[in-house]
Amino acid sequence: MSCLIPFLCAAALNFHPINTNSTNANASWYNDRSGRTASGMRATYGVAHKTLPFGTRIHITNPRNGRSVTAVVTDRGPFVRGRNLDVNQNVARSLGFNGVARLFYSIVH
Repeated sequence: MSCLIPFLCAAALNFHPINTNSTNANASWYNDRSGRTASGMRATYGVAHKTLPFGTRIHITNPRNGRSVTAVVTDRGPFVRGRNLDVNQNVARSLGFNGVARLFYSIVH
């Protein structure tokens, strides 16, 4: 099948839909190697959130590169204005960011 309007076809091929139930978050990463979390749990893919219950599984997507991962809320935070999530170093590495990033997340049921 050929495309009559090439720029529209290219845009359609590069389109990555975001789950409409996703929440936009400004996130930073932290090193949790000390093993101390507010919940007392250790998770390879851990996340800090201010209000979600400990043990909540969330699916996180980096819209800049399309990478995604499922992580568990194990800690409280972040305590920096304008940020909604702190992800541990393993989550940040899997999502392909260092420092601060805009991410999308949704609760896994």
